[in-house]
Amino acid sequence: MKNLYFLAAAFFCSSISAQNQISFETSEGYQLGSLNGQNSWQITDDGEGNFVEN
Repeated sequence: MKNLYFLAAAFFCSSISAQNQISFETSEGYQLGSLNGQNSWQITDDGEGNFVEN
């Protein structure tokens, strides 16, 4: 009986996955944007009011 429970648990654990598909493709809705102002992030400016681009 223990073997049956073990096999059932092993099958269940092997059939699930905790990984998500993440994509940065434009065709899938990803848009490149600025981090300035998002979640309290601040971006360095160049002294003339423009943000520094990397």
